[in-house]
Amino acid sequence: MSDIRIKRVFIIIMILFFAFAALFIATLSTNNTFKIFFTSEIDKNIKEDIYNVENKYVSGDSTVFFGDSITEMYDLDKFYKGHNVVNRGISSETSYELLDRLTMNVMSLAPRRVIILVGTNDIAHHYTNSEIVNNIMEIVTHIRYFSDTTEIIVESILPVNNSANLLSKYVVKNRTNENIDAINRELERNARYYDYTYIDTASTLKDENGNLKKDFTVDGLHLSKAGYSALTDTIKEHVQFE
Repeated sequence: MSDIRIKRVFIIIMILFFAFAALFIATLSTNNTFKIFFTSEIDKNIKEDIYNVENKYVSGDSTVFFGDSITEMYDLDKFYKGHNVVNRGISSETSYELLDRLTMNVMSLAPRRVIILVGTNDIAHHYTNSEIVNNIMEIVTHIRYFSDTTEIIVESILPVNNSANLLSKYVVKNRTNENIDAINRELERNARYYDYTYIDTASTLKDENGNLKKDFTVDGLHLSKAGYSALTDTIKEHVQFE
């Protein structure tokens, strides 16, 4: 192959690469994922502080959604219009970090209900299943310590799909649905003993192969608008919002 042909092939490859990259970034930007991916490590502490300030203006009897980026990206005002819902999600956080900010960000509100979704980032950090489950149980225990009347709901960790698009495997990383399912079984098994409601949101979002449905995700991990709509429907089947 001549040098000219090699250069042409190289140029074509680079054009295709940047075209796909631009398309992917555009998709993430549309769903607010781009900002979360590239700024979350910088502004976690800022978000915590903002939440603490916002708490002063939250009326009582609230439902707090507590979690990581999947919660932070959840448009609660759209899906729970007219209800007193509060978003306390911070992207890329693990169960350890939720434990650290539980008192200030959540329990200071004296909420009527707390809906917890966490664990997927723990898997990415190679925490063991027992470690993840124990931390979630500790979150539940801390909430119950602060209030014996607060309703506690634990969502299943959501499934993933490492073939949803070209970059999904880089987003999904080491997460597997087999591991997620194993943790979810423990969360369901512990519900009665720890006095919380377990909601199997994962099953609603799975395709016939047990993966996160492609229509429900923007990158194999985070949810699309359709994904959030399906998630909301499942939650509303189990929770009576006033």
